[in-house]
This record gives sequence, C-alpha cells and structure tokens, in this order.
Amino acid sequence: MMGMPIMVLVSSKPVVKKSGWSKGTSKAKERTLTYEGSSGPRELLESILIQAQAALKGLETNLPAETTVAEMTEEEKRMTSGDKGKAKAADPAAMSPENAQLLSFCRSIQGTAQAIDRALEEAKGKPFMDRLRASLPSIPNSSTGHEYVATPETETETQQAYLDWAARVRFEYCDLTIPPSEQEGKDAQAHYKFHYDAEARIMANQDIPKRSLAIAKELAVLTTNLPIAWNSSIFLRVDETRVDVIKALIVGPEGTPYENGW
Repeated sequence: MMGMPIMVLVSSKPVVKKSGWSKGTSKAKERTLTYEGSSGPRELLESILIQAQAALKGLETNLPAETTVAEMTEEEKRMTSGDKGKAKAADPAAMSPENAQLLSFCRSIQGTAQAIDRALEEAKGKPFMDRLRASLPSIPNSSTGHEYVATPETETETQQAYLDWAARVRFEYCDLTIPPSEQEGKDAQAHYKFHYDAEARIMANQDIPKRSLAIAKELAVLTTNLPIAWNSSIFLRVDETRVDVIKALIVGPEGTPYENGW
C-alpha cells in the first residue's frame, strides 16, 4: 500500500431503477462512485524526508571540522550517500541537547524511508521502485546550467510553463565558493559569491547551537514551501557545504519594491 496512490472519492451518483417496484414508485438501489488517485503514502513521506534531509544538512555542515567522525556504520553510510561525501557525520555528543534531538529525529525519518524502500523493492521488484523514485519530488544538488522551455502558444500555457519550471528550481543546493587567489595560496580558505563573504569566512568553523538549530529548521520549511506564482516568486540558492551562505531572488508583484526581482 505504501507505493500505491491513495484513491479519493470525487463523486457519488444514485442509479434509479423502477423495475421490481410497484407502479409509480422508484428507489435508488445502486450508486455510481468515481475515484481519483492522489499522492500515495511513500510520495507524501518523500516531502517529509526532503525537509528532514535539509535539517540534517543545516546541523551537520555547521559543525567544526574536528567533530568529523572517522568511521561510520553501514547505516550511516547509506543515510549520507546522497550528499556526495561533502557533509560531515554529526556527532550528537558534540551538540546541544536540542540539536541532538532534532538530529536523531531526522535520522529516524531517513531510516524509516529506507526501510520502506527495501520492503517495496522486495515485494514489487526493482523496476517498480525505479519508476516510483523517478516520480518522487526532489531537490537538485547542483546547478545544471540553463534550462530551455518550449515557447507556449497562449498566455495560459506560458504561465503554466513558468509555474512548472519555477517549482523545479525554486530551491537548489549549489557551489557558491570562489577559489582563493594565487596570493592567498591554495590552502587558504575559499571566498563566497555572497555579500557577507568576510563574515561567512570568519564563522566557517564555528558551531553556535541555537544558530545551527534555527538554520536547520528554516531550511526544512523552505525546501518545499517557497511561494511560486506567475507574478510573485522566491528562489533560493544554498551553498552545498555552507548552509548559512544563501542567495535569494524575490520576484514581487507590480507596484511593490520587489517588482521584477530583487
């Protein structure tokens, strides 16, 4: 059931039959029910999983380098396999109680999704799981450059094409770093394509518990809840290794300070 769509009743119409009843009377003995399929449990869980992964990224990438765990268990390796090895393995003992609690909760969500996927693959087979994974919502890990969209013929199609595109790219992890200059040397800390570059470099290896928790919670919400509309949208780009380095584009409606982007 986890991999199947949830069937929702959309209409119910009575079927009136006169046969078998006395003359002039009628009674509805049957009904025609119409159902439509909506997101299944596994697809709904993916939205929660995306938020959990964003929270984990916020907690793990704000840890100092010395808290990196040398050896991970097989379960931890599976949980971090989607992060291209860039995220640090967070040690709950090095965190504040609040951060450690959120970390444990998010890892439990990851473990639950992985257990469901293993069970589905055993029950339905790998081709089924490949199709299911392809249909699940996702957050891009890096910029793929320009995306070309076919020119729609009508205004309605143009707006729909924009909404489809914006929903895919409104939140994205990407590389916002600038390599150090020759004068600074190869081992120098990287700069960021970021207005507050100097402040970001100073705080690179600082773990501030309340700050880390706040970033983790905010990212968890923003990954799936940034507003998208034809005349008003918000786009975010978050650095792959520094979730406190964020660039935003706000496209506001006509007559506002953010009209045409800011």
